[in-house]
Amino acid sequence: MVKDYADAFIIGSELIGLTKIKDPGNNFPAVNELVNLAGLVKAIVGQRVLVSYAADWSEYHHTEGSWYNLDPLWASPTIDFIGIDAYFLLTNIEGSFITDKDIKDGFAQGEGYDYYFDYERNQKTLLEPAFAWKNLKYWWENTHRNPNRIITAWQPRSKKSGLLNMGFLRLIKLLTSQMFFSIPYVRMVGYQNTQTVK
Repeated sequence: MVKDYADAFIIGSELIGLTKIKDPGNNFPAVNELVNLAGLVKAIVGQRVLVSYAADWSEYHHTEGSWYNLDPLWASPTIDFIGIDAYFLLTNIEGSFITDKDIKDGFAQGEGYDYYFDYERNQKTLLEPAFAWKNLKYWWENTHRNPNRIITAWQPRSKKSGLLNMGFLRLIKLLTSQMFFSIPYVRMVGYQNTQTVK
């Protein structure tokens, strides 16, 4: 059906409720099924069609307990790139005078990069680079070690990363909904209209 007629095929999107479920053997059954699905899809669509999964911004990196749950999927030879739906908090600046620089700077600092903020307790906790979900570069350039001390199958710098959807959790008096997508359609040939980690 799509063989040679599509640039890319996304096998699923933001299945965070499933991909975080861990069995007693420290495996993630839904992730294993996504690996199998990617293989089946790749066999159908062919090698010229890029295949990936669109992970939620809070899912692509790691899950509860600091497990790198999606690494078996990202390391799979049938996944061509890391797909992320990025709704990162970029600024808490109040008022209407938020500059382009404020937004760009928000990708490399603040909540999700330097610290985690617990809104129920009104408390900041510093984040190590290994667990900073906005620090895509660190995640991409390094091996990942699970809490059981086992290094995952992820190979640093092995695949390109594409921001498939970009939106904003909160820009006060500017964008108040994470459902605002600044990139409604992503054309994956050559990764046009996406940001990639180099």
